[in-house]
Amino acid sequence: MMVRRGRLLGAGVAVLLLAAMLSAWIIALAREERDREMHPLVVIARDSVMLRRGNGLTFPPRYETPVHRGVEARLLFERGGWLQIELSGGEVGWVPRDHVLADTP
Repeated sequence: MMVRRGRLLGAGVAVLLLAAMLSAWIIALAREERDREMHPLVVIARDSVMLRRGNGLTFPPRYETPVHRGVEARLLFERGGWLQIELSGGEVGWVPRDHVLADTP
C-alpha cells in the first residue's frame, strides 16, 4: 500500500529520519551530562599557579606560563592532595588541591 502511494512513503521516511535525529540528540545530551558528572568544573583560586607534569613539587612545570586566578578547568583525576586538570585549550597538568576551588568531597 505504501509503495503505491508516494506521499505515504515520503511521510514514512520523513518520520523515520526525524526519529533518528531525535534519538541522536538525546544520546548526545546524555553523554554530555555523563561527562559533566565524571569531570566536574574547577576554578583556580590563586594567582601564578604552575601546571606540573606530575603530582608533586618535584615534577617540572608542564608550561612556562602560570595559570591565574579565575581560570576554569575540568577535573580529570585526584591523587595525594593534587588534582589533574584540563584547561579549555586542552592543556593538562597537575595543581595542588588547595590552589583550586572544586565541588568535590
